[in-house]
Amino acid sequence: MNKHLLALSVVAAALGSPAFAEEMADEQYQALEARLAQLEARDAAAPAASALDKIKINGFLSAGFGWADTADGQSYDTGLNSTVTHTADSVAGLQVDAQVNERTRAVMQLVGRGTDNFDAGLEWAYISWRPTDADEFRIGRQRDRLYLLSEYLEVGYAYPWARPPVEMYRADHPSAYDGLSWQRRLAAGAWQHDVTLSWGRPAIPSGDRGSVRSDDNVSLGIASTHGNWQFGAELTSASITVENSLFDAFSAMGFMPPSDRDKSVYATAGLQYDNGSLLVISEFTNIEVDGTLPDSQAAYLTVGYRFGKFLPHVTYSGTKLSDGRQPLLPLLAIQDDLFGNPSATPDLCPLIDPNPAAAFCLAVVPNMTPLPGTTMGIPFPADTLGRLMDREQQSVTVGVRYDFLPNAALKLDWTRVLDTNGTLGFFTPVNGDLFNTALPEQDVDVVRAVVDVVF
Repeated sequence: MNKHLLALSVVAAALGSPAFAEEMADEQYQALEARLAQLEARDAAAPAASALDKIKINGFLSAGFGWADTADGQSYDTGLNSTVTHTADSVAGLQVDAQVNERTRAVMQLVGRGTDNFDAGLEWAYISWRPTDADEFRIGRQRDRLYLLSEYLEVGYAYPWARPPVEMYRADHPSAYDGLSWQRRLAAGAWQHDVTLSWGRPAIPSGDRGSVRSDDNVSLGIASTHGNWQFGAELTSASITVENSLFDAFSAMGFMPPSDRDKSVYATAGLQYDNGSLLVISEFTNIEVDGTLPDSQAAYLTVGYRFGKFLPHVTYSGTKLSDGRQPLLPLLAIQDDLFGNPSATPDLCPLIDPNPAAAFCLAVVPNMTPLPGTTMGIPFPADTLGRLMDREQQSVTVGVRYDFLPNAALKLDWTRVLDTNGTLGFFTPVNGDLFNTALPEQDVDVVRAVVDVVF
């Protein structure tokens, strides 16, 4: 019994004696008894209230529509096409943060995307332990901190665009991984640094061009803040395996080596300046892969300025293959040269087939690719594999954000896709046909309107 109950019990016992009962009014005695009952009820409910205070629940929601001036049968990025869609950029999420004890937390985040019919999945599911005020260990499913927005990528309210630049934040990139991480907080003058070391395996979603499995990811990153400045950088080493039925078929026929645990290195860096009026954000990434996949680079620059509740902004972004167009099969590269430069046929023909008649077959039937060592062919365009995996694109986005409530914003973005440099860019093959080599139209317009809310 606590000190309040003990004191009131003594008083109640005294008041119950004949001497005091004669001196006090009956109403006063009943009031003290009622007060005692209230204190007992309060103390009984205290443990339950204390447990609820240790649990925090937050949520976020993005809803709107999108449209893209694509060719018939082709879509862009999250599934935008010439028919207005209300699900491509819609996201809903709920996060639960439970304080287990002074040093331990359990965090879960459920996210449902319109592109997946809002089927909710666990984006975060980890346990955090802080042995000191400067150190934090996490185990379980957590966010990869590869980019500036990685920690809150699904929370649209946290950034200026309706959707981050696709050339950097592509829809089929991993957003979480299962593994371990250690973060150390350091102070250097006016700068605050968070250094993170992590190891795990990302869950990379399948796309229209197959999927990529990444294993044994080891990352070292830093996130720094100082006043209006924010800086982030990370270096990641991983083993990449392409999981694609077409790739598997070509590997089985000897057209290309199997993609199995190719070594890859991701290097990213980003800088943001925000003084409450002027906003500048820029990021750069370089990806190098030994083996099947091409090396690539991506970057963007966003500049915006706030006028009260309005934030107009403009973004230039692009991605390119840093080692040039990389056909995934030397044989296919030779054929491309054959068709583009017929005079080279006699020299290149022996590399394709010991029988010179094969060159004539290729010239007459350009969509027939001979099997190694024969004049027999299978019908697929010579550049099929390169078109599936090579991605180059440049775009300009002009947008405006309007904060109509303290926790809600309306955003409108217009994007012009300028050039895909002979690749599919971030468009899908026409009608999903992997053998269809039709390229996207140039200067494609993309419009997005989204309302973002946090609660």
